[in-house]
Amino acid sequence: MRLLAEGACRFYAQPSGGERGPGSRQGGAFYNPAMRHARDVTVALWRAVAKPGWTMLDGLASSGVRGLRVALEAAPGSEIVLNDHNPSIVRIIEKNIALNEVRNVQASCRNVNALLGEERFHYVDIDPFGTPVPYLTAALQGVENRGMLGFCATDVGVLTGSFKRVCQRRYMARPVNNECAHELALRILVGYAVRLAAAHDLAAEPITCYSRGHYLRCYMTVTRGVKRAEALMELMAHANFEPDGRRWISKHPEAKEHAGPLWAGNLFSNSILKAMSQQLSEHTLGSEKDLAIWEKEWGTAPLFYDTNIMARKFKASPPKLATLLEKLRGMGFTAQPTYFTPTGFKTDAQPEDMCPLYARNA
Repeated sequence: MRLLAEGACRFYAQPSGGERGPGSRQGGAFYNPAMRHARDVTVALWRAVAKPGWTMLDGLASSGVRGLRVALEAAPGSEIVLNDHNPSIVRIIEKNIALNEVRNVQASCRNVNALLGEERFHYVDIDPFGTPVPYLTAALQGVENRGMLGFCATDVGVLTGSFKRVCQRRYMARPVNNECAHELALRILVGYAVRLAAAHDLAAEPITCYSRGHYLRCYMTVTRGVKRAEALMELMAHANFEPDGRRWISKHPEAKEHAGPLWAGNLFSNSILKAMSQQLSEHTLGSEKDLAIWEKEWGTAPLFYDTNIMARKFKASPPKLATLLEKLRGMGFTAQPTYFTPTGFKTDAQPEDMCPLYARNA
């Protein structure tokens, strides 16, 4: 166990993994430095969204660094519970609470689903090793009305289509392993949460959902009410792909290669992204670039093209992305980059519209 630091927090934990990629499953209070970005976003989001008096549960807290950072950097007056079912880990959490001298944070040693069956919080965070599925029903029901749920998935191989049968069984959706796999994975995960919430007359609405490296992270507001839940269900759809590169969204599968059901609405709230950008602190400035990119992604339709893959389909050399986007806009189409990949772009142009632009560059 080592004394570590992140943001305004000092804490004892066992480092696992490097600056990139997943850590390995540990028996104790482990710390994965590759997940700092996710915690930065949590802090920035809390500063932008949380109201005075909000309560927080970090349901699978491990070392407790996420909740401690929220307490120190964003919510000095809120009540925060750091929970883990392992008594030895809870002793480390208690040590870290004392080390940071935070009086509004308490440790808890419970099964998180049982805890959420008895108490509600304005913000519930679930950060498991692997899939969040075993916790989502209890987490959704444990969020106060108009509160917020944050959760993570690291079973990216399942959601991106490397294990299709597992994805269909676990998330009740069909994945496709192509260039859009990570966007499809994120939309399948969000869609699963939307459908699960609706089954309990809850509306789970995405406000900041993204893919980064080895994990997917989702933040959603949770509201009680059938009408809003049904309205969100209308944004569930399927993604269709043809061998010539065409792709589109439809209510029902229309192509041999298709993914879904999945969320076809916005993955971000533009107003919340702007508020987060205004609430960045010295400890969360690392999120500034991502917030700017996500703002540009807001309002765009699902699915993107990859310029290198389209070049192979056209048997041509790929043009520079900036040049391609400029020419597409000059032809009257919408065109912009996507954060999912540096060679990706979103457009309402069809492959036959793009082909001449590649041919001239061949």
